[in-house]
Amino acid sequence: MRDCYLGIDPGMNGGWGILDGQGKIVACGLWKAWKDILPHRGQIKSAAIERIQVRQDTTRQHAFRLATLVENFGVWQGLCLAWEIPAVRIVHPRTWQAHFHLEISGHLGQAMTKAQLAQAKKRLVLGMARRLWPQAPLGRQKDDGIAAGLLLAEYLKQTWGRV
Repeated sequence: MRDCYLGIDPGMNGGWGILDGQGKIVACGLWKAWKDILPHRGQIKSAAIERIQVRQDTTRQHAFRLATLVENFGVWQGLCLAWEIPAVRIVHPRTWQAHFHLEISGHLGQAMTKAQLAQAKKRLVLGMARRLWPQAPLGRQKDDGIAAGLLLAEYLKQTWGRV
């Protein structure tokens, strides 16, 4: 049995990734393909779930997105509990993104709207994951959730003994 790390982006277009101890992809997918994790659940040493972000906004559309995000987050926590994953960490997006130097700061970050900043971060996440795992199924822009899941798993692998 090998030790594997599971990274989870619980967003609406989120995804997950499982890496082995050498950082090779074992499996990955969009969050709705969670059943693909089942064959590997006995090998998972630890999981990292990205902490959800709650922003002040009163629009109906945002309220729906927030409810879905909270629901997805809870589903992933429940699955990790049911699968008896020994250690589950909730990781703030800034924490793992800073680890990989995926920050947009200075005048560039200040000049962007929130939507532009979010899109730029998604492109950075996809770019980093594509460099680390060129064979990964990350060909579409909407694969940023899978990319985030893989990077969360890599973050967990690299920081396992430190936290």
